[in-house]
Amino acid sequence: MTPPRNTILQGDCLAVLASWPGACVDAVVTDPPYGLHFMGEQWDTFGAGTGKRALDTLGARPGSMNAGSYDSRRNADYGRFIQAVARECLRVLKPGAHLLMFGAPRRHHWQGVALEHVAAERAGGQIDLLEDAP
Repeated sequence: MTPPRNTILQGDCLAVLASWPGACVDAVVTDPPYGLHFMGEQWDTFGAGTGKRALDTLGARPGSMNAGSYDSRRNADYGRFIQAVARECLRVLKPGAHLLMFGAPRRHHWQGVALEHVAAERAGGQIDLLEDAP
């Protein structure tokens, strides 16, 4: 499948990107799940690329009961997830293209390490903009 031009896509990035040929896009802007249980929403969980199910390890509590919880036991899993995302993003990027990946202050360093593992030879630099929540 050829990716659509000038289109914002919403979906599981690993599933969408897997259907695209290599070196076919000029830029990727992504905001992957942070796994911080933001508002207890399911979309803020991760699992693909880690070999584990998407539900985090906080148990079977419903939705908002997990809101704001931070399970540091999943940091390594999060790193593997971001590596899987970065690997697919870099695969579809044309040479010289850019990847912009948003992250949460609690986990941005895990993203940086994951990107370094996957793209050390391609990395041209990293920009960190950290803001405190109001």
